[in-house]
Amino acid sequence: MKSACLFLLLALPLYAQESHNGLGFAVGQLSGIGFSYRHLPKENGFQVSFGVLSLHREDGTDIYYEHNDDDRGNQYAQSMFQSERGRESHANVGVLVFRVLHDAKRSRFYALAGVSFFYASTEYSDQEYRMGEEGMYYYEPYGNPVKRVERENTLYGGLGIGIEVKFTTNIRAALEWPLTYSSKGDLVMYYPQVGLHYFFK
Repeated sequence: MKSACLFLLLALPLYAQESHNGLGFAVGQLSGIGFSYRHLPKENGFQVSFGVLSLHREDGTDIYYEHNDDDRGNQYAQSMFQSERGRESHANVGVLVFRVLHDAKRSRFYALAGVSFFYASTEYSDQEYRMGEEGMYYYEPYGNPVKRVERENTLYGGLGIGIEVKFTTNIRAALEWPLTYSSKGDLVMYYPQVGLHYFFK
């Protein structure tokens, strides 16, 4: 009797009315990385994810030289440039659409397609130093620091398959395997993506 009651208590959430809207997080090249909203009823669904990160970095300094030849043909560095890394920012957004191929009691198998966009920027402060009058190895600042920003944009598109596992009616995890093609011409299918969502009515 106790065993039968325990079985009913464990099985009851799976027979309750299923939730179709979930909030959680996703990590993947095609899904995007960050906060995620997932809508997946019986047949067709979609997911939207996005994330933002902005950090001030002070651990990167690059030094490079501009070389010239003296009267005897020997090279010497007339100018030195010091580049200090500043703020580094990342942002991304991903959209997936789903088609459920098989719906079991505790899991679902589905096909997916989607696009994602990743943006990255890094700020630098460049200071030029020129050779001083005291000798060839003495440099003095020349002018004011010059600010510059390096930006990188990458667009991904692709399709794949996925499995959603229901731990309870509300808590579900997803493991997906997409084939992606990037705006840089890279074709990748080595990287799986995952998600964890809490579904509510």
